[in-house]
Order: sequence, then C-alpha cells, then structure tokens
Amino acid sequence: MLKSRSVWGRLLSWEITLRILRDHWITRVGFDNLTTSLTRYTGDYFQEGSGSETERLVVSYFGTALNDYLETAATLGFTGLVCYIPFW
Repeated sequence: MLKSRSVWGRLLSWEITLRILRDHWITRVGFDNLTTSLTRYTGDYFQEGSGSETERLVVSYFGTALNDYLETAATLGFTGLVCYIPFW
C-alpha cells in the first residue's frame, strides 16, 4: 500500500527535477550540483506560489531526484541519458 505523503513527496521531487531539465536540458547541472539545484528550484517553486498545501506538508530535503532516469538526465544531460539507457 502506498503512503500518500510518500507519493506526494516523490511527485514533487519529479516536478522539481523536470524544471531543472527544462532549464538545463543540454548543459546539465553535473553530479556535484544536483543537490544544490534541487534545493534552489524547490525554493523557487514555492516562492512563485506553485506549491499546494499538501506539497508544503511533504517538502523535505531532496538529495536525489528519486528516479534514476530523471537524475541521470539532470546530472549528465540527455546525451548521458541516452548512453545510460542501454546499460539499465
């Protein structure tokens, strides 16, 4: 059985990671910068008023994208993701 807070937290993490990919789809953010980018983009997400009350309750420190494909695309770019997929 899925826990609703866990699901909302994961969905929020994916939403933030997709925003990072939208802005850095070619250049990537790099391995050491993913945590920093997730923190910054999460703050921006709530500052612009996009976050719901449920998301405000489940937001926590995201150290990863909580999805291998999204995290690979964010850290290595889409070229890295294309190279990663055959090995998965």
